[in-house]
Amino acid sequence: AQKISGPILDRFDLVVPARGHAASGKRIEINSIREQALNARERAVRTWGAQPGTLSRGHLERILKGLPDLSVDPALARAGSLRTRHKLLRVALTLAAWHGVERPDSGHLREARFFRIQNLERL
Repeated sequence: AQKISGPILDRFDLVVPARGHAASGKRIEINSIREQALNARERAVRTWGAQPGTLSRGHLERILKGLPDLSVDPALARAGSLRTRHKLLRVALTLAAWHGVERPDSGHLREARFFRIQNLERL
């Protein structure tokens, strides 16, 4: 397997391991996943004005000011850079929409941190 360089991987907002689903015997219903994804996209656009992946840095910071509990969350404090902070927030906003809620919480931030490549390399 060919590896992707660290600086390129750092540009990825989300990395999801795909191994294990076929072996688990779980059947994935693609239509229900598609429906949930469309609902999450619609919810995010209705709530934030755009899909989280397309929100500007300024827009993300304004959203964060409106979520004071998240602005002091340790997951964001350990982000290391504004780019990483914004990636985590974009993914947390996406996860909140996926779970059917309008406001992300610290659980969404922890889950977003899990999807960072540094954490996946430990799997």
